[in-house]
Amino acid sequence: MKATDIELYLSERVRQEIEEQEGWISPDWLHKSQTESWVTAAQPVQEGVSVYDGPSAAVIMDRIQQRLSKIEQIPPDKLRKTDAGLAGTAIMILASTDHDDIGIVMDDKNAEQTIQAVLSDTYYEDYIRVFNIWDIIEFIEE
Repeated sequence: MKATDIELYLSERVRQEIEEQEGWISPDWLHKSQTESWVTAAQPVQEGVSVYDGPSAAVIMDRIQQRLSKIEQIPPDKLRKTDAGLAGTAIMILASTDHDDIGIVMDDKNAEQTIQAVLSDTYYEDYIRVFNIWDIIEFIEE
């Protein structure tokens, strides 16, 4: 799929997970992030970044991590930070590009609901949306 008005950003943590899970997840996305103009390797999250009166990336990521920790019943320091990092990356992109509509695509229902809940009632609620990957694939295939 290629669309002129869509860009895909792969966060640093997502790239690490793809590398770690070679054989389970196609490393093709890492190659695409280096060769396709519509796929970009996102810069590491600067945790102090925020947009207007929205909370900083660090605050959002911490809230997501704490909430997911309770849901998953795993101590926050033992829980992977990939999901929380996706929201931080989205805030970075919102702050540093001219994009004003950002979607996070994932396949983890708990993380999806948690990110949406944490972003609700913040500045980011109208600019960052969370999508289930299977809904996106179905939409693309139609």
